Amino acid sequence: NDTFRFDGAQWTTAGTFFRPDPRFHAAITTDVANGRILLQGGEENVPNIGTGFNGFFDVWQWNNGWFPLSAFVNTGAAALESQGVTFDPARNEVVLFSGGIVASAVGISNQTFTFNGSSFTDEDPVFNMSPTFNSSLAAFRGGVIAIGINDTQTFRWSGTNWAVVAGNPPDTIDRPKLVTDLQNDRVVAVG
Repeated sequence: NDTFRFDGAQWTTAGTFFRPDPRFHAAITTDVANGRILLQGGEENVPNIGTGFNGFFDVWQWNNGWFPLSAFVNTGAAALESQGVTFDPARNEVVLFSGGIVASAVGISNQTFTFNGSSFTDEDPVFNMSPTFNSSLAAFRGGVIAIGINDTQTFRWSGTNWAVVAGNPPDTIDRPKLVTDLQNDRVVAVG
C-alpha cells in the first residue's frame, strides 16, 4: 500500500501516516472540481477461505497525503472491484460505473454512481451498459465515454443515462483501459 509520485524525471515514495489498506482492483481518478485524487473500493489482497476476497466500501482522498473520506461521505456503493471511474468535466463530478460486487452471489453489477464532492448518488439510469467487470471510462469532448469487457459497443454518459454511440470497440480488447489524449482530441484504449 505504498504511494509514489512522479515529477517528470523520477518516482519518489510519498510516505504518509494514514493510508488505505493494501488492495487490488480499486478505482482511482482525479476529482478536478475538488482538487484531489479519489480512491474507491477494491479487494483485499489476501483471500478468505470459503468466502473469497473481502471488499472495501471505503473512499480515500489524496491531497499530498491520504485521508479517509468514508467517515464523512455517503459511499452509496457496495464493495466494488474492477469498476470504471473518471471525472466528468461537463457536469463537474466524478462518474463511476460498477464492476464486480466483492464476495457477492450477484457477482457483477451495472450501477452508475456520481460523486459531487460529498456523496455518491446511485443514478439508476433507464438505459445502462451491461453488467461487467473491468469497465473503463474517459472524459471526452465535454462528457464521458465508456466500454466494458462484456460490451461490443461504446457508450456516452448524458448525466442521466448511457447511450450507444458510433464506434464499436475492437473485438480483441480485453480488460480495457481508456485515457483521453487531449492534444489530439481522441480517446486511446489499451487492452
